[in-house]
Amino acid sequence: MPITAEEFETARPRLLSVAHRMLGSAQDAQDAVQSAWVRAATTRSSAAVENPPAWLTTVTARVCLDELRA
Repeated sequence: MPITAEEFETARPRLLSVAHRMLGSAQDAQDAVQSAWVRAATTRSSAAVENPPAWLTTVTARVCLDELRA
């Protein structure tokens, strides 16, 4: 079962905080969180995500790391 928009919106403030601390820019943080949502919304997996906030945090952190590497 994919992550719902409600679960994403609940986690969004924390995701923005994590991304902002990693990237140092509010705009870059917004972009990273949106990228994480796109990945969550388009993931085609038969396995259910047991902990959506943790999954979203991991994806957001990885998006940030990719941005920092680029």
